[in-house]
Amino acid sequence: MRPFAWLCVVCGILLAVAAFFIAANAPTTTPWPSLVAGFCLTALGIIVLAVQRNLKP
Repeated sequence: MRPFAWLCVVCGILLAVAAFFIAANAPTTTPWPSLVAGFCLTALGIIVLAVQRNLKP
């Protein structure tokens, strides 16, 4: 479960960074879906890591 959580965090950060590149290079294209998806994936990964850490004896 830990690798999945870290994968979510890394992919989320990459999506958020990609949203800024989209906004900078193609101003007619909206970067919001990529930015929101990046934030959601990062939050999911952090939550999974926190829950897993609290469940350890």
